[in-house]
Amino acid sequence: MCKRLFVLFCLVILIVACQPAEEAEPVEMTDAQRHEIADTIKQAYQDYLDYDWKNNPDWYSKFFVEDNEVSWMGNPGIFVHGIRILPNRSAMEAVFNPMLENRTSTNMMVLKDFVSVISDTVAVYTFEGKYSITNLEGETGPDYPYTTSVVYLKKDDGWKMLHYHQSWSNTPIKEEKEETEN
Repeated sequence: MCKRLFVLFCLVILIVACQPAEEAEPVEMTDAQRHEIADTIKQAYQDYLDYDWKNNPDWYSKFFVEDNEVSWMGNPGIFVHGIRILPNRSAMEAVFNPMLENRTSTNMMVLKDFVSVISDTVAVYTFEGKYSITNLEGETGPDYPYTTSVVYLKKDDGWKMLHYHQSWSNTPIKEEKEETEN
């Protein structure tokens, strides 16, 4: 009798333990909450643009996700620069450090942007903009168009970039000049 009760008890435990876990309902957000996140994302990107890269070696940890705990990336493609995939910090430094040595600034301006708030911890920021380069002599070149998409994750210490993709044209933006009538 004890054996039967024990087997029955074990069977009940197995049945209960093998039940699928209930999935958590997605957290509904109000439009105000989504707009607040969108504004925070835009500010996080502006902070990225305004950052003093040359004098602060902590740039990577300040702006990019440094671990894979939130999203498994395998061999990550942290930054896509034109058609090149830069998988990590050292690859980014190998590309960007020589550029930074030959200029005093890269002047980037967001012209038209969109934030897709996926959840309270994930957002995608896409935009069109223009940039120019100021050389070491202080001369600023023409404006060029560029587009960017950034996947942001909210971490304990703020919103960080999981993936950044930037494309640009080497053809300067032509300024439209108003024709005056004589």
